[in-house]
Amino acid sequence: MNKTTFKKYWLWPLVIALFALIVILIGWKTLESKRLTAWPTKYLAAEQWRLPQGIAALRTRTLTVNDLSAIQYWMTFDYLNKIFNLPSDYLQSTLNISDSRYPFLTLAHYSREERLNAAILLKEVQTAISHYLTTPKP
Repeated sequence: MNKTTFKKYWLWPLVIALFALIVILIGWKTLESKRLTAWPTKYLAAEQWRLPQGIAALRTRTLTVNDLSAIQYWMTFDYLNKIFNLPSDYLQSTLNISDSRYPFLTLAHYSREERLNAAILLKEVQTAISHYLTTPKP
């Protein structure tokens, strides 16, 4: 077998293998993009993402002292300020928060960063908000 015959026999299988690989990759990418396109409708259906009863109220009205139990660790200080209608720096000054990322920290993240017990921080936040809401405003 001479060199040109050897090249001829190995060139075609290599070209066919590369072509098959390209076809497989294109097919895989097409299927993957279809799967990702279908993802929001499949997994984010409204029935699957109902809010717990205590949190459902957060979307509809300003909360009161009676709603303090709705406070969760995933909430940011900014979110708490909005749903309880607090001044933007109230929790920062009351809880002595010096982190520059305030008010965009979640309670859980802040407690981890400051090495605080999350349950105690949650109680402090509830107490601070309760104090603000029950104090008469001039």
